[in-house]
Amino acid sequence: ISVFRLTVTPSSDIVFIGDRGQIQKRSAQGVVSQIAGTGLPTYNGEGVPALSANMAPTAIALDAAGQIYFADPQQRRIRMIRSDGSVYTVAGTGDTGFAGEGGPAAQAQLLGPFDLAFDAAGNLLVADSRRIVRIDSGGILTRIAGDPTRSPGLEAPSEGPALSAVISPTVLALDGAGNLYTNVL
Repeated sequence: ISVFRLTVTPSSDIVFIGDRGQIQKRSAQGVVSQIAGTGLPTYNGEGVPALSANMAPTAIALDAAGQIYFADPQQRRIRMIRSDGSVYTVAGTGDTGFAGEGGPAAQAQLLGPFDLAFDAAGNLLVADSRRIVRIDSGGILTRIAGDPTRSPGLEAPSEGPALSAVISPTVLALDGAGNLYTNVL
């Protein structure tokens, strides 16, 4: 088994993305089982049973209730496996862009979500190509860093206000004080 990204549940199960883009779990007793994914990367709808859902996840995160969220940059969506065992979109319309900031995350465009992290307040933070966005508990998507109109590589990384920074984040991490860290490419 090749493991690409992983997280650990409060019960010490390891949830990870396997080599075919499927989400799997290794129990504390060592039993590996598939949780979601068919191995096909194409989008096949909302409310699909997790084992029948097509996906190409790059990151996974667990909310306080233990629900699994995953970034699917190929489909430009953040999706989750709800407690009913089905997959639903949390953010992203499937269209590439950055329209919809300040509104419902499910109606906002994403550029290419790559990593996820939950902060202490339960907000979902997303590394989205040229920006970092926050999805609050009410489902509102807000840009907190990066200027998606400016292209990394064409402009040097900048210092100054986070919202005007030229970034291309692919990794997110939070420290115990709630400070957010990312890489800048």
